[in-house]
Amino acid sequence: MLERADLLHPLQASLGSPFSFNPLSPNPNPLIIISSGPSGVHKDTLIACLREARRDLHFVVTATSRPHRPTEVDDKDYLFVSKEEFLGMVEREELLQYVLVLRVGIQGVVTRERG
Repeated sequence: MLERADLLHPLQASLGSPFSFNPLSPNPNPLIIISSGPSGVHKDTLIACLREARRDLHFVVTATSRPHRPTEVDDKDYLFVSKEEFLGMVEREELLQYVLVLRVGIQGVVTRERG
């Protein structure tokens, strides 16, 4: 049976640094949580649960060129923009990253919050 160290050793070697299982001190501030996955894996459900459980968390609003669904709120669930507005944001370098999502539109993370 493989031990934990046997599993971690190749990863540590590829990263060039060892892992530590001791708690971080001081605690990281801010703690960044990323919810990522393909369509349909319930990322929005996870985020809704986190919003309900931890009112003190801050959520990054992703920009999208797709039409909003009836239950979605602009500038809360997504920043809904036209394809032309989105491409202008790309040209002005207002996005940390963006991606073309087939059959959906363009989505990306805005460099600064609006408002």
